[in-house]
Amino acid sequence: MHCRLILLLVGASLSMAALPSDAAGQNRFNDPRRESLFAIEATLGYSFLTGAIGDSVSGGLGGELLLAHQIVSIPLRLGIGGGYHRLAFDDEDQSLGKLSLFGFLTYLLYSDESEMTPYVQGRAGWTRLSWTEARGTGRDVSRSGLEIGAAVGVDIPVAERVSIDVVGLFTWISAGDREADGDTLPSTDETGSTFGIRAGVIFFTN
Repeated sequence: MHCRLILLLVGASLSMAALPSDAAGQNRFNDPRRESLFAIEATLGYSFLTGAIGDSVSGGLGGELLLAHQIVSIPLRLGIGGGYHRLAFDDEDQSLGKLSLFGFLTYLLYSDESEMTPYVQGRAGWTRLSWTEARGTGRDVSRSGLEIGAAVGVDIPVAERVSIDVVGLFTWISAGDREADGDTLPSTDETGSTFGIRAGVIFFTN
């Protein structure tokens, strides 16, 4: 259900972005996305966790902040970012926090026929999942490990140095052993994945 909803939202967002605009046709921007610039992006989105580490966890809202450098000679953006999401447990009145820090590489698919710029992105970094056990001991529990992801999105100019960004993101997580109140629980490492949709604003600056 969550997956169908997210795919529907992605499709609707990209369809609306692709609608022809008379204003855009009459006044094409002097596109700074092909210059050597810095980009600052803030996004909000919805994600859900699957696999062993996502057992009994449903989706939730969160946000990301990304800083990137636009390379002038080739259609690439290199950057770093971080994000935090709050995911709900299915049957309990509690939530799981997901903190991620990552580096990313974005390949831009420029076109002279459209102001919109589709792109693909790869990212790799570290993520930490933390929650409080609702039953039994009520301990503070966490696990952390490697997170690798891929994204497909579109950069939609709305001003000369401002864009709207819509993106779908998939990541794979290799989480380490659980830590409960500072004690490591051996042989409890698990893997999982996330899927989500993001929408945000990109600001370009010299």
